[in-house]
Amino acid sequence: MGRLLIYEWGAGAKWGYKEADVGGKAWQLLRLKAEGLKVPSFFIIPWSSIRAALEPVIGQVEELARGAEQEGRHLDVSSLSSSIGRIWAAANWPTDWAMHLQEATAERFGADFEVAVRSSVTGEDGAQASFAGLHYSALGATANNLGAELKRCVASAWALRALAYRQELGLPLSGIQVSVVVQEMLDPLRSGVAFSMDVQGNLADVLIVAGYGQGLGLVDGAVPSDTYWVNRKDSEVRAQIANKDRAVRLSRGSRPALAAVQPEERLLNALSEEEAVHIAEQAWRAEQMLEKPADIEFAITADGCCWLLQARPVTTVPAGELAILDNTNIVESYPGLTLPLSFTFARWAYEEVFRGSAAAFGVRKRELEKLSPVLGQLIQHFHGRVYYRLEHWYQIMGQIYSSARALGAWEQAVGLRKPEREQARAKFQNHARAFLTACRLLLRLREGNRAFLAAFPGFYRRLEATSPDESGQGFDWHRFEAAVQALFRPWYQTLVNDVAAFQAVGRLQRALARWAPQAAPGVAIDLLSGGPPTGSEKALLGALSLKDAVLADPGLRQLFARPAKEVLQALSGGQSPDFYAQLQSHLENYGHRTLAELKLEALSFQQAPEQFIALLQRYMDWEETARTVRMRKEGRARQAMQTLKQALPAWHPAFWWVKVLAKLARYGVRNREEMRFCRAKAYGAVKLIFGRLGAVLAAKGVIAAPEDIFFLQLGEARACFLGGEGADLQHLVLGRKREFALWEKEQLPGRIIAPIEQLEKLRFQGQPPDVPAGALSGTGVSGGRICAEAVVLHAPSADADVGGKILVTPMTDPGWVFLMSRAAGLASEQGSLLSHTAIIGRELGIPVIVGVKGATRHIRTGEYWVLDADGGYLRREGLKKEKE
Repeated sequence: MGRLLIYEWGAGAKWGYKEADVGGKAWQLLRLKAEGLKVPSFFIIPWSSIRAALEPVIGQVEELARGAEQEGRHLDVSSLSSSIGRIWAAANWPTDWAMHLQEATAERFGADFEVAVRSSVTGEDGAQASFAGLHYSALGATANNLGAELKRCVASAWALRALAYRQELGLPLSGIQVSVVVQEMLDPLRSGVAFSMDVQGNLADVLIVAGYGQGLGLVDGAVPSDTYWVNRKDSEVRAQIANKDRAVRLSRGSRPALAAVQPEERLLNALSEEEAVHIAEQAWRAEQMLEKPADIEFAITADGCCWLLQARPVTTVPAGELAILDNTNIVESYPGLTLPLSFTFARWAYEEVFRGSAAAFGVRKRELEKLSPVLGQLIQHFHGRVYYRLEHWYQIMGQIYSSARALGAWEQAVGLRKPEREQARAKFQNHARAFLTACRLLLRLREGNRAFLAAFPGFYRRLEATSPDESGQGFDWHRFEAAVQALFRPWYQTLVNDVAAFQAVGRLQRALARWAPQAAPGVAIDLLSGGPPTGSEKALLGALSLKDAVLADPGLRQLFARPAKEVLQALSGGQSPDFYAQLQSHLENYGHRTLAELKLEALSFQQAPEQFIALLQRYMDWEETARTVRMRKEGRARQAMQTLKQALPAWHPAFWWVKVLAKLARYGVRNREEMRFCRAKAYGAVKLIFGRLGAVLAAKGVIAAPEDIFFLQLGEARACFLGGEGADLQHLVLGRKREFALWEKEQLPGRIIAPIEQLEKLRFQGQPPDVPAGALSGTGVSGGRICAEAVVLHAPSADADVGGKILVTPMTDPGWVFLMSRAAGLASEQGSLLSHTAIIGRELGIPVIVGVKGATRHIRTGEYWVLDADGGYLRREGLKKEKE
């Protein structure tokens, strides 16, 4: 008879044993402890100790198992299980061994112990076989039944269901080794299971099921449970809440049993949003530990502590090439639903831009031909939303960038806080060529930027000249295509400038953190202010000048008190001709800068001038003028420079290095905005062209209304003007409208990962849990602190009342400048340091925080909030009536 042997947690190098010694479940618990995760106290009785204690019994069992294996797959495992079961039923632990077990357990968990006893079979909880739920686990074992429960755990390795599982997977029936884990017994209020990847859906989601009481009821499917999805991109949570009317409870000295849940608790969230995110983070850590998607079981006790009870690899990860969809950055330009014409035109534009970029970066013609399928699929239209196809972007960037470090600058520039470089299998080709080309382009940055901005007006006029007249006469689709291609091919310069801008800003922040740590966090941001106005600023300053003209003229003031359409009608009819000419000039120069300006279906101010009139009417009670906006911007820049001088003496070399970096960063950021202003202008011309083409198709009866053209794909519209109009486009449009109406009700995550062939089959359930809001954190990109009423806008509206309030949005694009200019501050769920939101916020001198997860869900219009952009947080202050 062997003596009881116990293994316990210790420093990794001092364990002195391997996975084969303790079994799969115990081994993973030891690894969780080594990772610093919270695991209830436990000790392990290894197979060597159990075998030595019951050597004759084990010998009989092994003899039966080896004999049965000779029969192969035709073996009746039920007969084998029954025979082995009778052997185990007659077995008993040696007296001394059982006494040592009782003493060891009492020493670790107290004389009045209550423990969980779990089997740990070699190969269990492994990558090939999970044995999930097939072996017996005892909950609430006490001194009265510890030995019996321990034996039952060991014997369960030869139970019918375990042997049948082995037979099905072709695993051996002999040589089974069973260690046992004796673990502190928890009395959880809530428990559940989490997969670090939702293997039946979006692989970018952590899937969590949680309910009340012991987890046994959940894994056995005996009790209802809530379902949560946590997206690994931004930790956004969706939830599907069940009527949890029962739970598994455990009373001392009894077996787990079903118990009723109080009626008032049944429809409450089993997990708060913060708890769901914390559990998702534990699943991600387990995934890193296992180097495979992880399956974890957790329990939450009355003190709020979340314990991990086990971890194992997920064994059913879908095979095949993965599609990786991510809406980082692009959601600013294409918020919400985007219609087919906008998407297919954008896909074409991306292809042309990156074809030109690849050529500019020296990608050879043969390599470029291989990339053609990828270039045509840089973005994806999924359930009406626009996403990047990250795996394709990484293929392109692997050709353009020379190293992971260089690629990291691009990831940060577009706001990829949690990249998927490994999933996408990014490979860097021709390092030397890419590095030398990048150096050449960066050294010629100013020359390249000047050439781009100088050439753009010519390309724009060429595009504008392709626009048809009202009847559609004279429109040449091939000429239109050639003009678009010519416009976008040199656009690679924007990529070069973006890389330079982001690197300069990053170095500026690092230099200030090193040499002037006492300076306020917003100094780096404010140093980017100053200089001549950008295109977006000019659009705002022009609108403010128009407002000033209205206020200075009593007749115009009286006119602007009427509805916007009546104002426009009066002006176009001859009233105040000088002002109308000024208005027309503004719309001609800046009317393409509008809300959701890259969505072709979103009318520009040039197309719908009454919307601009409504915007001006909102400006009338706003105290700002063009002069005060300029002065505030210049004041912030002066104050930042004064702060720098106080932190660093002028003789210090670091002072001049910071000034150089600030100048470079300011140059890059300014050109970034100017180039995007050019893009907005180009898209404005395209909107006008398709608006007229829609009218032509409607007049011919091809579509029911001019705006229906936006429900066509670019190729379908092209066919209409090249001789293949098609008689059934109206039916096609109606079908797409029904489809988009269904998609509008969905809430989609920011990142989606799935095998390509499964992508279109994905369905998304759940809504954001209704969680009381406390402090919300994000990244301050334009400094300042205010307390004001919040206004939540999910979509831009020119006549929204945001004056003096905190504007809260899912995202913004440059067209939101007209709303931002009247707001006291802005909080956005999306964005980065170089996003449009950040740039415009700094120019306007208002405090801005981006990356505030769940801001539009947690903040309600009419509530008062403190927005502290320097500290990077928002805090609820109360309701308006409470403030008054």
